Amino acid sequence: MLLDMRTIIFSYVITDIVCLVVMVLLWQQTRRRFAGTVFFVFDFALQTTALFLIVLRGQIPDWMSMVLANALAMTGALLGYLGLLRFFGKKSAQIHNYILLAAFVLIHAYFALVQPDLAVRNLNISVVLLIICFQCAWLLLRGVEPGIRQLTWGVGIVFTGYCVMSVIRIAEFFITQHVSNDYFQPGLFEPLVMVSYQIWFILLTYSLALMFNKRLMLEIATQEEKFSKAFHSSPYAVTITRMSDGQIIEVNEGFLNITGYQLADVKGNSTIGMHLWDREEDRAFVIGELASKGKVYDREFQFRIKSDKRITGLFSAEIITINNEKCILASINDITKRKEAEKAIQRNELRLRKLLDILQHPSETIQGFLDYALEQAIELTESKIGYIYHYAEDRKEFVLNTWSKGVMAECTIANPQTRYELDKTGIWGEAVRQRRSIIVNDFQDAHPLKKGYPAGHAQLLKFMTIPIFRGESIVGVVGVANKENDYNETDILQASLLMEAVWKVTDRKQAEDALRESERQYKNLFENSMEGIFQTTPEGKLISANMALAKIFGYECPEEMIGAVHDIAGQLYANSAERKKATNVLREKGYLKKFECQMRRKDGTTFWALINAILTENQSGANYFEGFIIDINDRKRAEEEIIGLNVELEKKVLSRTHDLRNSQLALLSIVEDLNASNQKVAFINQSLEATNKELESFSYSVSHDLRAPLRSIDGFSQALLEDYQKKFDDTGRNYLARIRAATQNMGMLIDDMLKLSRISRFELRRESVDLSKMFREIAKNTQMDDPARIIDVIIQKDIVVDGDSALLRIALTDLIDNAWKFTGKEARPKIEFGATDLAGKKVVFIRDNGVGFDMAYVDKLFGTFQRLHPKNEFVGTGIGLATVKRIITRHGGEVWAEGEIGKGAVFYFTLPER
Repeated sequence: MLLDMRTIIFSYVITDIVCLVVMVLLWQQTRRRFAGTVFFVFDFALQTTALFLIVLRGQIPDWMSMVLANALAMTGALLGYLGLLRFFGKKSAQIHNYILLAAFVLIHAYFALVQPDLAVRNLNISVVLLIICFQCAWLLLRGVEPGIRQLTWGVGIVFTGYCVMSVIRIAEFFITQHVSNDYFQPGLFEPLVMVSYQIWFILLTYSLALMFNKRLMLEIATQEEKFSKAFHSSPYAVTITRMSDGQIIEVNEGFLNITGYQLADVKGNSTIGMHLWDREEDRAFVIGELASKGKVYDREFQFRIKSDKRITGLFSAEIITINNEKCILASINDITKRKEAEKAIQRNELRLRKLLDILQHPSETIQGFLDYALEQAIELTESKIGYIYHYAEDRKEFVLNTWSKGVMAECTIANPQTRYELDKTGIWGEAVRQRRSIIVNDFQDAHPLKKGYPAGHAQLLKFMTIPIFRGESIVGVVGVANKENDYNETDILQASLLMEAVWKVTDRKQAEDALRESERQYKNLFENSMEGIFQTTPEGKLISANMALAKIFGYECPEEMIGAVHDIAGQLYANSAERKKATNVLREKGYLKKFECQMRRKDGTTFWALINAILTENQSGANYFEGFIIDINDRKRAEEEIIGLNVELEKKVLSRTHDLRNSQLALLSIVEDLNASNQKVAFINQSLEATNKELESFSYSVSHDLRAPLRSIDGFSQALLEDYQKKFDDTGRNYLARIRAATQNMGMLIDDMLKLSRISRFELRRESVDLSKMFREIAKNTQMDDPARIIDVIIQKDIVVDGDSALLRIALTDLIDNAWKFTGKEARPKIEFGATDLAGKKVVFIRDNGVGFDMAYVDKLFGTFQRLHPKNEFVGTGIGLATVKRIITRHGGEVWAEGEIGKGAVFYFTLPER
């Protein structure tokens, strides 16, 4: 035989060992840089082991030399494919390859041990090797990115050669007849195949080595490019210098930008020659640290730039070797601005500490609080003396609040002035006149704004005064003086922020005092009221009650009543349907007025009650009812007596009339009965009038006393929105806005109720009133309050009537406001005032082209709390037109209205003439 198979296999083993050594060396060089190289080591190791087992065939069991050896060879080939996938960062499912490998082992074992057939085993090897090598070739030639195919084409061609060899070997199986099963006694074809495989294995090793080296060179070039870009694009000042003498080798743009040098200034120079280090001791320290530790990280040093200005930098450095010479790669992070910002932060922290001290200062009075705040402001601005003045913009007057302790020690004026008019103040009043802070750092020099100060006044060297604003108005002025250094904008900012916070705290303390007083007054009103006041849920649970309510229903105290009443409809109403009726009215209209029904006491007895209530909501948005109950049992009993008396009187009149024909005595008896009845009616009317006066007095008292707590609630809500809005989320700010809107609406309602209440008590003072002149004055004032709107107002001259001037002004104001409001959506609003003659009577009218109204609801127009338009379209309380009707009715006149939706409305009224 020309080619001995054992010799070929043995030489193949030697070649594989050499290739394995090469692959191990490549793996050691690239294992930290490239993934998957260890798979190639295992691939080559398994290939070598497989050939070694084949060489030992006949000396070891057949399953080892035939099955195990070829299984290791195919496993190695698959590991090589997995190594390529990891090397190029590809991910792919391998379940099909694992199934292929298992099928290969089973087929090989069958045709080696059960039914030995060398040709089939060679076919099995060729098919599996073709599949694996084809995957490798496809990955390297088509699967990788086009940019790196120049690295992979060599290895891809080698795997393509493997595929060609496998195809030839498969074709040979089907073309040639095979008679021998001795692996080491083959024909000429198999030895040639093994020699070819050996050549391709050597080429594979060589091409893999080339691929590794090319990729390594590409990686190095990329890293160099990255380093160069990072070096030159870094915002830090980066330098490379010789460690021995500080000679500058290279600098980046950041170095030139930070230091102000040009590249020509740096070339051939050294950090020592440029005096870059502010202190040479610092450079010596850095050299020592680098010599001992090899690097320095984020050390803070001072450096000198071209303008001879000092900057603060964070210095980091490492030793690198360039051309066998130690060099220093260093970077300087300019933190000068950061250091300045830190100083500013420290000043802010001091201000915050001062503010915290002020807020936590245990002052019993507002004056004591302001005295302490002034001393803190003086300390914060490093001043010696200071003052606080309150300022009233309406009077243009200053009122002294407090002087600092230092002033009182220096001032020798016997009776110092405490009030100043703005026009008579000197330079310290400029803070108000110019509405900005004023600084004078040369107070002893001549100044055009100075007016001097009286003898005995504390001497001023440097002076700063700042205005305190509340919205657009100035409410106070704070001044400090005699700082050692000059005052600057930072002092203005610090003192302004501090004193604005102090003023807000002062406002809050005043609001708290007012709220406590309002709560005290409300508590007294609630507890001492003669009417029963209540709060309930719509479902019928009693929330709160006063003592009067408890007594009306027969309970000892409010606590007992609240604890005992769980179902208002069933326990307190004689007829539970009345509760449902009242609830429906409240939900539909939002209020319940003069609702009369029978109610039940604790002992089961019933009585007549009058209920007034409104529908409102708490802070969480839940609805509840609140109002008051009056026991009208006596009034009802009196009304029933009047009805009974009238019935009895009618009967007696009929009887006496019949008897009148026969007897004069019967007539006299009827007259006596009529007199007795009239006396009873007069007594009952007096009782009713007294009751009405009590109701009117109570309504006025409640309306008047509720205004103070409403102002406090509105003020507190505004303070929370202005001072703590960042601590609230959108829901919290919405709640506060809704509280303000509700309190302001309630305030309007109370004002209108007070006005309506006063009208009932006014004594008419009739005189001649020029309504045209009065209407013109009211319209002018309304236009001034709402200058943005242009309304065509037409006024007929010389409309003179007889009536009470004050009451008629209220009526005209309400009618003008009504027309002004309901023409708000018109592009060309128009209001006309005039008089006409109707059935011989003089009728005054006010006509507008506003939204109008549906005449179907004209009967509701002049009722109290009646509204024909939703609140979200037109604001109002529903009392204005009721006030108009009451005024006209008190004069003995009539008032009515006509309107059409979208075409405006006309309001008419008549007044009797003398």
